Amino acid sequence: MVYFVTCVKHPNNSHSYTDTWKLLQNTLHSVCNQTDKDFQVLVICNKILDDFKTDDKIFNTRLIELNWDAPTTKDKWQINAHINNNEGMRYIKKDRGSKYSLALCELDKLNPSPDDYVMFFDADDFLSPHLSGFLNTNPTSDIWGLYHGWKLYKNFEGKLFLTEFIQDAFFRRNGSTVMFKLGWFLEEFHGNEIKTFTPETPQSEILGKTDKIFLEEVLGEHQFSIPHYYSKGKSINYVPFHGAIHNLTHGENHSGRSSSDKFMRSRFNSNNIEEWNNEIKIENAYYFYPPKSILDEFSVKLL
Repeated sequence: MVYFVTCVKHPNNSHSYTDTWKLLQNTLHSVCNQTDKDFQVLVICNKILDDFKTDDKIFNTRLIELNWDAPTTKDKWQINAHINNNEGMRYIKKDRGSKYSLALCELDKLNPSPDDYVMFFDADDFLSPHLSGFLNTNPTSDIWGLYHGWKLYKNFEGKLFLTEFIQDAFFRRNGSTVMFKLGWFLEEFHGNEIKTFTPETPQSEILGKTDKIFLEEVLGEHQFSIPHYYSKGKSINYVPFHGAIHNLTHGENHSGRSSSDKFMRSRFNSNNIEEWNNEIKIENAYYFYPPKSILDEFSVKLL
């Protein structure tokens, strides 16, 4: 069994929560398109706009609504020219980490097998349909990571293109990239005291009772887990295919990245790509128009 877990940001920390919820729906279409149906999906959010019960592309999915305050004000949730990375990530990591802490308690109630896996994914990304099949047949590693994946952009002309970074692991750049074997990971989460958080547990209690590094860095941040657990001797391997697409075609990302990036406007256009036979290398990355086969495989659907 594979447990796919995501959390949705607070409505007050969105430009449009309607768009945020639509992004979630599109992502769940991708996640639920697994070739191996031995999986479950858990969504933690602050407000449910649609439970998707009439959407036949979404199944094995449970949504939990929390009555928590927004982690920050409307003008500080997105990293931009006025909010630096450290300040912005401080709020993001605490909110995401506490929601994922609650999710782990919910998974623990299901008495999962020690060989089951949990994968945390961002609520606007697209996942490979082969992940659950691979994990269910390869319970050999404490951690599986995604070394290969793509970023999906729109350029200033409105055309889609994919980016793949060279000599830089995908898990350093995206939150849908690490899969933990649940047996040891739940033990790590509980530590010396079994945690029994419920959706009614105040967020402040979860923050106070969960190890700070585990909550903010392991659960709340995507770059930390693999090097952290490598140093602790955990077995870490990488999925042998492109496992996710990081969706940067909209403006709801915490990073603030979108098609309006100055980098994209100034250094990339369709003429560049045509000159390079539909692929162009700029610094440490390749950019290319996404083949329909990739978009279909990952069930990509945009706002």
